[in-house]
Amino acid sequence: MVKKRRGQSRDELVTHPLEEWERTVRLCLTGVFLVGREAAAAMIRHEVPGAIVNVSSGLAVGAYGQSAYTAAKAGVEALTRTWSYELGQYGIRVSAVAPGVMDGEALREKTSTFPRHARYMEGLQRFVPLGRWGMEEEIADAVCFAAESPYLTGSVIRIDGGGPPGWVP
Repeated sequence: MVKKRRGQSRDELVTHPLEEWERTVRLCLTGVFLVGREAAAAMIRHEVPGAIVNVSSGLAVGAYGQSAYTAAKAGVEALTRTWSYELGQYGIRVSAVAPGVMDGEALREKTSTFPRHARYMEGLQRFVPLGRWGMEEEIADAVCFAAESPYLTGSVIRIDGGGPPGWVP
């Protein structure tokens, strides 16, 4: 409904622009649909069973100021479950990996550039039971597990250190 702009206070929220909504949904949901659709069609056409592993986000449960992104990622999770029903008959398993916050270059750059963001992330990290952000290789391990596990389908693997369950300002 609302989108917070960089530098705005909580009282200065503006309506979430439709163009931004459409761009985000197109990238984060429609893109997943198009790639998965083509992969499934190729597997069916060549009668090759396999796995599709979608990427969702820990934010699929909702996050303040992230209406389009969270809705798109929740859509990825619904698409994952639906495709597992539709494609299982062809031997195609469909699952998703939903990363939490990753300790990578993008996070380090943003927190070093914006002290307010660094404070926010530091406070947020206190709600993660493991007390740290994830590492990129941990996500890669989860994707490999999802791709290789012969009885995993329709599931979303959350790689988030145990939380937090939702993201607040």
